[in-house]
Amino acid sequence: DPKKCRLIYNGVLKKKIKKKKKNKITKILFIKKKKKKKKKKKENQITKILFLANILNYKNHKMVVEACKNMKCKNKWRINCVGNFSDEVLLNSLKNLIKKYKLHKNIFFLGSMLDVSDELESSDIGILVSTEEGLSNSLLEYLSYSLPVIATDVGGNSEIVQNEVNGFLVKSNDSVHFSKVLSNLIDDNNLRYVFSRNGHKLVSKKYNLDNCVKEYFKFYRSI
Repeated sequence: DPKKCRLIYNGVLKKKIKKKKKNKITKILFIKKKKKKKKKKKENQITKILFLANILNYKNHKMVVEACKNMKCKNKWRINCVGNFSDEVLLNSLKNLIKKYKLHKNIFFLGSMLDVSDELESSDIGILVSTEEGLSNSLLEYLSYSLPVIATDVGGNSEIVQNEVNGFLVKSNDSVHFSKVLSNLIDDNNLRYVFSRNGHKLVSKKYNLDNCVKEYFKFYRSI
């Protein structure tokens, strides 16, 4: 009976909103003329992108690699892929592709982690490019840690990611569009900050764990 069905969204713990990072502009250190040394430059910080997904075909890691092969950004970047090595054959093919495109200094597979809070805390962008999804816990975790996100427009992703509000939605397997919006986020610290605040606000209001627990109690009492 459809009337007896009730939708209860997943919930995540509330986190404090991240402070805005300083603009990643190269700083010049001035040396006194007496030393007759050239001005030294400090390297730009690396923009860290987090990809929380097990190594499975439908998680579509291959699309990310393909999208990154021709990506040109002003800022340095790296993608940390965190998830179980569920498919060793797929993992090896991805590593070979990364080697072929000379992306070994940009894309890393860190394996499975019981606690990903440190990775979430230290990252700047969260991505999820599955060809199918339900209501992704990875996306909720990204937003709870104030990360702007890029996700494919499949399953329930569009209920969490509001295009050009808290992140970007791209069509499934659209590596060209994905590459473009990822480049934008890597190089635009101000845009990341706006998206991060909007995302944190959404998850705190609609997808916080307290609301989730209350809805379950409410449902059980109604039975």
